[in-house]
Amino acid sequence: MDSSFKMTSPSNIPGVKDLRAILHLNNPSSALTKEFNTRFNAFRRQYVTAKGLSGTELYHWNSPDHQRDLSVMINRFLATPNCANRFWADNTRDGTVETNSDRPIYTRDRSVIKKILMQLAFKLNL
Repeated sequence: MDSSFKMTSPSNIPGVKDLRAILHLNNPSSALTKEFNTRFNAFRRQYVTAKGLSGTELYHWNSPDHQRDLSVMINRFLATPNCANRFWADNTRDGTVETNSDRPIYTRDRSVIKKILMQLAFKLNL
């Protein structure tokens, strides 16, 4: 996984399908993808910033306040029980440790996963 993946201009942020593909959560028939979409969308709808904005109202990408609030929201999402370790686990289904995979692994790719989730939330909020 490319850890240098950064975008600053909103027009350079990939689309929702591409962001989900980077996260390896892009198979609509996959139970894991369905679970992620349900949990992420519910979290965005229920999240409220310190200033009272819903997580779905964070759509000004170049706003320092929205960037900070997106970051806090994603940190809280990742900290929810059975989240980061569920969607980006170190182990494969058979229990072996994956180290040379392009699939994001939370312990290895934490900052990249966070950046992609921030971008995904932004795109979904438009």
